Order: sequence, then C-alpha cells, then structure tokens
Amino acid sequence: MISLFNLCLFLFCSTSSISAFDVRVLLDKFIFFDTKKIECVFSSQHGMEIAGIEQPIHGSVKISCTDQEFIVNGVILKDDTLVITPTLPSNYEKKIHQFITQWLKNEHDFCQNQLKGLTNFYEKFVNDRNFRDYAPLYQVMQQCIDACIFKFIEPVEHPAITYESLAKLAQQQLGLQLKVLLTTAINDKKASKSLLEQIKTSEKIRTDFFVKILDQILADFLIDYFVGLPHKIIHQAMRDETGCLIFDKNKYLGTFYLIRDKNAILLINSLDIDDYLLSVVHYEGWPGWPMEVNKVLVVASRTYLVDKVLRANKSKQLYHIVNSNKHQTYKGYHKFTQLKQAVDETRNVFIAYKGEPIVAMFDSCCGGVIPAKISAGYDYKNHPYLARTKPCAHCKRYPIYDWKKEFSRLELTEALRKEYPDLQEIIDIKITKKDEAGLVKQVFITTKKGSFPVSGKKLYSLFPSIKSFCYIIKKKGRGFVFHGRGYGHHMGLCQWGSFGMVEDNWNYKNILEFYYPGTEFMKLSLSR
Repeated sequence: MISLFNLCLFLFCSTSSISAFDVRVLLDKFIFFDTKKIECVFSSQHGMEIAGIEQPIHGSVKISCTDQEFIVNGVILKDDTLVITPTLPSNYEKKIHQFITQWLKNEHDFCQNQLKGLTNFYEKFVNDRNFRDYAPLYQVMQQCIDACIFKFIEPVEHPAITYESLAKLAQQQLGLQLKVLLTTAINDKKASKSLLEQIKTSEKIRTDFFVKILDQILADFLIDYFVGLPHKIIHQAMRDETGCLIFDKNKYLGTFYLIRDKNAILLINSLDIDDYLLSVVHYEGWPGWPMEVNKVLVVASRTYLVDKVLRANKSKQLYHIVNSNKHQTYKGYHKFTQLKQAVDETRNVFIAYKGEPIVAMFDSCCGGVIPAKISAGYDYKNHPYLARTKPCAHCKRYPIYDWKKEFSRLELTEALRKEYPDLQEIIDIKITKKDEAGLVKQVFITTKKGSFPVSGKKLYSLFPSIKSFCYIIKKKGRGFVFHGRGYGHHMGLCQWGSFGMVEDNWNYKNILEFYYPGTEFMKLSLSR
C-alpha cells in the first residue's frame, strides 16, 4: 500500500482566477552590476498578455527592467512583479464557443425546465420591492453550470484542475456577478409599460421573459468562464497544442514572472508539475530508452522536485527549483509526447524516507562506485538511503562506463589559468589523495616555479571532459592521459545502470529500491 502525502501546489484566488500549477522554475537571474537597466525579449506564437498593459501584444516585445520600474513598449510600470501569460489561440476561443453552443442545444430541455421551475422567484422579484433572496436562482444556475463543467472535462483522464475546484470557482464568480447580470439584462430589454404590466400579472409571460434573459446570461457566463480558465485545462479538454511563451529560443508553457529581488531581476516560469516533469525527463534522459527506464527517471525527478518545493516554501523562497544541472535540466516545452506515458503511469508517486521525500540525487553513470565509501561530506546520518553499500554492476556493459581523455601540457595549463591566471606551464600532475571509494580528492600541479594542490572538485569543474571523480592519470610523452569510470558525481540513481536493470527485467520500483535502500513509495495528494 502506498501512503498519501498532501502537498498544495496551486494558488486559488477567490475572485477571478484559478491556477493548477505552482511549480516555480528559476529560468534566469539578471544581476544589476554597472548597468542600471536589464533587457529581456519575449515572444509568443499567439501573442501575450502583460499585467498593466491593456491590449495583448503580438510578435516579440523587449522589456526593460530597472531597480525601480519595468518599461514595456514605452509604458512605465512601477510594480515589483510583472506577469506575462500567452494569449489563448484564436481557434481555442472558437472551439469553446462551439462547445457551449452545442451543449446548450443538447441540454436545452434540462436548462429550460430548471429555469421554468423558478416561478415563485420571478413573482417575488417583480412584485416585492424588498425582495433580496437570490438563493433559488443561484442554485438553479449553478446546477446548469456544473453540468456544463462536468461535460467539458469528462474526456480528460487526468485533469490539471479537478471538477470540484472548477465548480467552486464558477460558484464564486456567479455569486459576484449574477445579480448585476440580471438587473443589467432587464434594464437593457427596455420593456414597454404594457409588457411590464403583463409581466406583473401573467405567470406565463413573466416566466417566459425571465427564462429568455437567463438563458442568454447562462451562455455568456459560460463563455467568459471557460475562456478565462488556465490554458492547461483548456488544452487538455480541447486536445490541441496550447500557447507558449518563447524566451532564449525555448518554448515554455504556463506563466512568466519578472520579479525584482534586491539587486537582481528573477525570471520565473510557473507551470503544471506534470508538464515540468515531461520536460525534465526528455532533457535529463537518453533518446530511445525503454518506458520503464523513463518511469524510473520520472519518479526520481518528481521526488527531487517535491523536496525542493518543501524547502523553498519553508524558507519562503520565490522559486522552487533552478533550470540547470545544478538541480534538474529544464528547457521548456517539447513534442515528444510518448514520454507522457511514463508521467501518467507513475502519477504522483515519489520516494520517501520516514514519511518525507528523499534527496533523490542521480547521475548518468556511477561507474560501479559504492556511495557509502564516498567521503564528500554527505549527511549519511539523516540521509542513509544515499549510503548504498551494494555496488552497481549494471552500467558496466555500456560504453559510457569508462572514459579516456588526453591533454597536452599546454591544454592543461590554459584551462587552469582560468582559476590561476599567473600559472606557468605545467610539468607534471599527480593524484595525491583518494577516498575509500576511489574518488580523487586532490591532485598536485608541478611547474618550474614549484608545486601546489588542487582539489578534485575544482579540477572537475574546470575540465568538462573529465567526466567523473574516479580516474587515474598517466604520463604520455609530453602530455597526460586521464582514464576514468562513470559520468557524474556517483551518488544516488545510476541512469545507465537503470537501463541495464530494465534489460534484465527489473521494474521501476525494484530499481529505485536498489539505488535508494531503506526507502518507501508514497503518493502526492495534490490540491488542484
């Protein structure tokens, strides 16, 4: 049995908006140094709406950000936050109109019968000047609206927003608008004196008059309501591509926030958790892998994200996660929809230890290194699942398991000069410290002017072609050969090991239990 873990990931605004997504990804951080103005360029294939700007913007837009204001097409906005959303594609609005028209046609008798049953309400509304009880009308209108909402999301297997949340939002909007809509519609009718007299005295004429008005109010309300929903749920219901925002050549679903934060401008992308994971699996994984491997990666990525969300919420950080290999690689929207199966079939599953999400570290290939022997300062006491004692032998069969790179003295010297500008040409380089796991902790660099130590971590950061911390160094002529195992930091899940295990008929849960021993599976109980 998988336990439930409640996590609220959506923002519910009581008056006019509902959002199914609240995974906030930091796309970029622009620092104010010498310059006092930062410029960002955005575009969208269907246009975009920017808070504070009356009309949608089509094409690209350059937004200037200062420490005091945002400038959009010459309009100065003094807010600390700028919200940018893609506009709804025109075919979506047309489809929504078509859906509502068809639904009203199919359910004409149902709606008419409901509205015709309000004869007492209509009589009191017309003849009692002190009448204030709109409850019967609210109830009937809400029944019609709820039925339409249910039909709208009925084909969606995993709606981004639940029927209950959609109905609640409609109820709140109806409560704010219905009285005004009704009185405005009656005034717009400009009924003659004779008709007004008939409305007062004849139940049939009165009922027909109100039913006709309320029928139109219902249609208009439904169109405004559905068009105003988040694009994610509309996209799911319409089964068509939604609008994206484009930044730095990548497409992004959801909403952008430009937020002024001390001496910087943060660019944050807020989107649905499943859309985020679909992107991460594509960019963190490898093309053509079996579905079971993608399930492994989805669950590990979801777990890592949930841990980051909880930490960010606790510290009141403006974003949850960063879109780089520092956290997880996220480059926005892609069309590889086959990966969606891995997200759907592991929906809301994550890995836990003592009822909390684990720190689900993973790399490309562990190289057979035993994590429990790594002395890199990991908190094994609080995170014992990272201290795996069994070696992974499943990645050994693949080319990525070991690597080799030759460097000339000059190549090594020039790369190290990024950190040590006055460095003389290197004469020798030797490993002087390894931990029990065989990972390089320190090397000694020798030049004509002497020797000095460099940490294994620093060397790894300066040389992208050094793919792991597990290697040896040998001299070769006037150069050096680095020969190593693994690709990454050797901790947690080994992706290529997972691939090997799937080929040996392991399932995704067994694989994750191997790489994170002593853990359990839980399910998110998302408030959507």
